[in-house]
Amino acid sequence: MQTIDIICPVFQEEETIDLFHTKLSTVPDKLSSHYSCRIFYVVDPSRDRTEAILRDICNTDSRVEMLVMSRRFGHQLVLIAGIEHSRGDAVVMLDSDLQHPPSSSRSSWKFGRMALMLFSAFVNTAQSRTR
Repeated sequence: MQTIDIICPVFQEEETIDLFHTKLSTVPDKLSSHYSCRIFYVVDPSRDRTEAILRDICNTDSRVEMLVMSRRFGHQLVLIAGIEHSRGDAVVMLDSDLQHPPSSSRSSWKFGRMALMLFSAFVNTAQSRTR
C-alpha cells in the first residue's frame, strides 16, 4: 500500500491544535482503503503549550509523529524540514491554523493522489529504461 505523508507546520496553535487534529484525523480514515497515511506535525518552537499538546496526541494516535525544530526558523523552513523527514510516496502540506480546515481541502487530497500516481508512473518508466 502506498503512503501519503501529511505535513503540518505548527506555531503557537495551543488553542486550536486539538480541534485541528480531530478534523484532520478523519482524512486518513477516508483514504484507508487505498493509502496508508501518516501525519507529521513540524513544530516551530513557541512559548505556549502547543508542543505538550502534540506530545499527548502522538502518544494516543500511532499515525502521528512530531518533529520539533531546534529554534524558530519560520514557516517555509519548517515545511522543508517536514519534506526531508517524510518517507511517504507522496506529500500533502496543510497549515494547522484552521484557516483552511482539512475537511475543505478535498482538492489537496485529490492532488496528493494525482501526485502519487504521477510519481509512480515516473519511477516505473525510469526503471524500465534502465533494464
